[in-house]
Parts: sequence; C-alpha cells; structure tokens
Amino acid sequence: MAVLGWTLGVLFVICAVTLTAETRPVPGRSPPRLLFSVNPNNSDLIQGDIMVRASSPLPRFAVYTVVKDQSKVWPDAKVYYTISPEFDEELDQPLIKEAMALVEEKTCVKFVERKNEPDYVNIEHRDGRCASHVGREGGEQTLALDFFYCPGKGQIAHELLHALGFFHEHCRPDRDEYIDILWNNIQDRGDQNFQLQSETTAETYGEPYDYESVMHYPFNTYSKEKDLPTLLPKDSAISKESLGKAYLEDYLTETDITKINKLYNCPQKT
Repeated sequence: MAVLGWTLGVLFVICAVTLTAETRPVPGRSPPRLLFSVNPNNSDLIQGDIMVRASSPLPRFAVYTVVKDQSKVWPDAKVYYTISPEFDEELDQPLIKEAMALVEEKTCVKFVERKNEPDYVNIEHRDGRCASHVGREGGEQTLALDFFYCPGKGQIAHELLHALGFFHEHCRPDRDEYIDILWNNIQDRGDQNFQLQSETTAETYGEPYDYESVMHYPFNTYSKEKDLPTLLPKDSAISKESLGKAYLEDYLTETDITKINKLYNCPQKT
C-alpha cells in the first residue's frame, strides 16, 4: 500500500480542551454547546479530541496531516468496531452508522461490526468528550462520543477520520499561508492549540488547503464569545462561515474523500 510521508508540524499543548460547537439540534436531544471551550479535565488529549496511548509510537506533541506508519493504517481498508449498548438503538446508533456511511459512500473504506477481530474501535459514551486515537493502535481502541457535544454526523465523521489516520486540516504546517489566527480572541489556555513551529515540512498529497474540510474547525474555535472569530481566511473571497463547514453540515468534501482514497489506495469510485 502506498502511503505518503508524515507531516511534521509541532504543537505544544499545556491544557487540552473539549470541543463544543454551535450546530443545529438533533431531534430528541438537548441543544448542543454553543462554543468550543477549554476543559482542563481533558488534559490527556491533544487538540481537544485526539487520544494518545503512553505506549504509542506517535510523538506526544506532534501534529500531522496523515499518518505514514503503515501499522497505523487499517489493513484492507476495513475498520472493525463495536458500539456500546449505552447508545440508544433507535436514535444514537443509527446516527453513528450514518456517519460511517458518509465515509463509505465514495471511498473503499468499510466499517465492519466486530466478531472476534483483535484490532477494533470501541465506540463508547464518555461524558464531556468526543475523541479518538489517530489510526490503528492495535487491540481495542476507544472512540468516545457525547452527543451533547457532537450531535451531528459531521462531528462523528470527524472522529472516524481520526481513527482512519487523519489529523486536523487547520494544523497543516502551511496553515498560516491560508488563515489568520486572532490570538486576542482566544480563551485563556486555548492559544497553545494554534501554535505551530515555523520550520516544518508537510505531505499533503498535492491537495490544496481545504477550508471546508470535516477535519477543519470552525471560525470561532476556542473563542471568548460565540460570534468572535479566532480563525479567518486570508482570502477575503472566502467567508469565515466556510471554515469547517463540512464538520457542521454533515458531509465530506471532495478533498476529504480524495485524501482517504489516497491513504487507503482506493480505486476511483463513481
């Protein structure tokens, strides 16, 4: 399987966060949180939603676009999973499977219910947390969801792409060529989540910066106020509302799909 290089942006995280976004409510659930907000209780996470094992080969303070290590890629593009019975069979579980379908529709990736496979994703409820490991860890690995914080298919798909091996689009080392960070608008202890080293190299599959990506956070990420931007496109022709649009509106962009297909060496799907 041809898998391209690690990208080497470095992010120093002192206090990780829980990510909460303004989204449309899901029927049968309480309205979601309105702001991305700092949560000191999730200090074991990188960038608010990335889990790292102590034994993981992933550097604790590294940020990449896509994993290179072939052991992190799911063999035959099959991700085995279990869903905790904590999730409602009529409301929650179908939503999780609809998010999986977003990925499967135009890629060769398949999410397969686990029988006795040794490596799998255990999707479970964790209060105040929507988070995943990046790529295949080996053995059981957790993908945590709390539908009060991530009630939509786009947010669930975001975590599924982490499990496939993807990091955040807005942490590409060339990020500063495309968006401005408004440091004064960021919550206390949230600024560490935007800092990249100046000298980095990145393998981006030759794809342009994807403002709308399901892996890009919206314009008010970690903002002090709901409508106060912390990320703005440098190109005035691109609206701030386009940032992370797929994340909020439940779809994958063409670039998201292309990157998945390249990582997993998928044939072209029509």
